[in-house]
Amino acid sequence: MKTLLLILNMIFVITFTCHGVAPASSAEPDTLIPPERLHYAPLKFQIPRAEIAALANGIPLYIAEDHELPLVKLTALVRAGIAHDPSGKEGLADLVGGVLLTGGTQLLSGDEIDEALAFMAADIDCGVYLEYTLLTLSVLRKDLDRALEIFASILRNPVFEKEKFATAKNLDIEELRRIPDDPQNLAFRTYRKLLYRGDPRGRLSTLQSLERIARTDLLNYHRAHFTPGNILLSVSGDITVKEALSLLNRCLGDWQEINPGMTALPPPRRETEASLTLLPKETPQSVIIYGSFAPPISSPDCYPFTVLDFILGSGGFQSRMFQEIRTNRGLAYSSGSFYQARRDYGIFEAYVFTKAESTAQVLGLIKEIIREFQEKEVGTGELQWAKNAIANNFIFTFKTADDVALQQMMLEYKGLPGSFLEEYPDRIAAVGAEDVRRVAAAYLDPQKSVILVLGPEKEFDAPLSRFGTVNREDAF
Repeated sequence: MKTLLLILNMIFVITFTCHGVAPASSAEPDTLIPPERLHYAPLKFQIPRAEIAALANGIPLYIAEDHELPLVKLTALVRAGIAHDPSGKEGLADLVGGVLLTGGTQLLSGDEIDEALAFMAADIDCGVYLEYTLLTLSVLRKDLDRALEIFASILRNPVFEKEKFATAKNLDIEELRRIPDDPQNLAFRTYRKLLYRGDPRGRLSTLQSLERIARTDLLNYHRAHFTPGNILLSVSGDITVKEALSLLNRCLGDWQEINPGMTALPPPRRETEASLTLLPKETPQSVIIYGSFAPPISSPDCYPFTVLDFILGSGGFQSRMFQEIRTNRGLAYSSGSFYQARRDYGIFEAYVFTKAESTAQVLGLIKEIIREFQEKEVGTGELQWAKNAIANNFIFTFKTADDVALQQMMLEYKGLPGSFLEEYPDRIAAVGAEDVRRVAAAYLDPQKSVILVLGPEKEFDAPLSRFGTVNREDAF
């Protein structure tokens, strides 16, 4: 015990000495300085930047060197995603992304690729998003040449083997059949259709649309969208700029453009009318989603809206929705919000998972919380808390060299100036209370809100019609 007390005392002395504060003796407890009164030099963060280059055929390349570990990561961004599915064949982009990894290339069969990657302990992954696709390679430096050859062949020359295509299609059909068993997934999936009504982004895959997709559709989709003009590259890790250019030019530099400019999508129509939709579902829990279109990332309103979203719901335990709906009233299993600022538009969604018997009460609280933002300015302390938290979180988006390269690549994808990242913290810091109130009034207009409620109507504490005309939506 004496030894433990001695160690704890040493830690205490070292900790306070590092802050320039002398530890107080047990006889003088009042000389301890509270943490909030400690003074230290302001922290300064320099935004790390990737090197920018281009392959011989013009594909942009963003390179962030990090020689601490013998690892290399390469990412290809393709400007095509779920929203590029042809009408009547929704689900095609997801199938392309899946069979890219399993369906072989002109160089190797799918099984041979799996074996080669396993032998190298390398990994190739594909993520298909609403408007773009990411194909990523992670490999040891010593195996980079061979892995890059496979990666380039998958990107350029997939063959989508018949057996692997059939397997992936059946898996997607089975996954679609299971969606009604996952109320949250079902709700957010349906909400996308409601928010983007009449826009390609709102089209959803169905059993019928998946059945219509043939292997030739995958080949045609790849031919139309996987072209040099639609691709951005980032590479990070144990590789120099010179090495990256040499290796990537060897594998991709001679790739010629075939169908330039075929994948651009116009932004969605943002002037939506208010709607309230019920998705009937026999479940003890209701899912409520309340949202609207929001400012694009290129708009000056992006910064105050980011602060608004943080205070309202995305700020975790201290956000207003969490505090009022879950902490104070105990009415939610989960609650929050998110704001996605895209190139030409943004979307905002607030959500609550609550018991069916409190559905109407919770929807009323959401509306009330949002109305407070429109009518009253946020307090100084709440505003400063949000701005500090956003700035601190921003720093941690540069944890790795891969983060740095990807951030630079996404600037290009979103059409943002090179100074965007450097200016971001200062622009957040400049947001005032009136700015938050203004964007709340402009973008969270009740006359433009899109609301979805999933749950058992007969169990609700009050009819949804008290909030307006109720539309009904089927799951499929």
